[in-house]
Amino acid sequence: MSKKRIFLLVVLALAVIACSITVYVKESKVVPDDPKKTYISAYEKLADGAPIDILIVGDSIAAGTGATSGNSWAALLPKSIEEKYGSSCNIVNVSMGGNTSIAGTLRVKMLDEDTDFDLALICYGENDIDDETFALNYESIIRSIKSKYGNCSIISILESSQRDYTNKINQIIDIANFYGIPVVDTIKAYESSGYEYEELVNAPDDLTHPNNFGHAIYLSSVLDVIYEQVRSRSAYVGTANPNDDLIYIPRSLFLRTGLTTFEIQMNPLRANIGIYRSHIPGTNTVEIYSDDKQVFEQQFEWEYPFGQEHVEQLTSEPVELGETLTVKFASVEEAKYFKGLFLIVE
Repeated sequence: MSKKRIFLLVVLALAVIACSITVYVKESKVVPDDPKKTYISAYEKLADGAPIDILIVGDSIAAGTGATSGNSWAALLPKSIEEKYGSSCNIVNVSMGGNTSIAGTLRVKMLDEDTDFDLALICYGENDIDDETFALNYESIIRSIKSKYGNCSIISILESSQRDYTNKINQIIDIANFYGIPVVDTIKAYESSGYEYEELVNAPDDLTHPNNFGHAIYLSSVLDVIYEQVRSRSAYVGTANPNDDLIYIPRSLFLRTGLTTFEIQMNPLRANIGIYRSHIPGTNTVEIYSDDKQVFEQQFEWEYPFGQEHVEQLTSEPVELGETLTVKFASVEEAKYFKGLFLIVE
């Protein structure tokens, strides 16, 4: 054999080895470094004390006009939420004084993609003309938020400056009901506050914009609606369903280290362990190790004359998992029907 041919064979062999190593390294870290809980609403996040991002889109009342510096309802909202729920709160307020609801759709569409908002507060009506375009424009804000931010919760605010349930206000209520959106009724809140309307605005020069007392009523009304939503819209089983954070690791990502043994490298975490496999006739045994320390063992008799696929949670309490996870079966036949593991991250 020529030296040139031997050299080519050596190069080819090294390339095969390199490819094998590359595949193993690529597939080894299957669990994210920082698993995050899954929430389907801002209210679940608040119930769990998780940070939230809030979008406020509206006119001058949402922008804070009428209040002294730092005393508008929007400015006071983050601290109030943190005190109530322990959630840090980032607010982006894109409200524009003197504008109608058509501005809301544009302002939402102009937002950068950097923030995925959890809650949006819509505050329009005062500047809009009461014609057939108002419902169209108001609904478009809702649809823009829903299409852009997925699970973003939405709240509509009825502006006190209308002082009565005008056609515009009733249209907001109808649209909110259609989309299942809760409503903050500051008209009713003003009426039941024990103050005259003029005492809650900057009368006599300005009968539209709330003063500090008026903004405080807005804040209280918004917080009341948020509280009711947190109370009633958290997950049925608690603040968040733990199975939302299930991670599936298929057999194809494991390295087979023996006839009955499978191993995978992962990032350390705390989780419940589950398995997808077939029960086969006779004795079934599985052992699971984390960094060579046994964290689970099971043995049982499958008394039926046929095999059957099963998905089952193995641990009843979360266990600490290190960098290596190993699954061992008692027979080659059991290992043959191993499909994968799943982890329910705490």
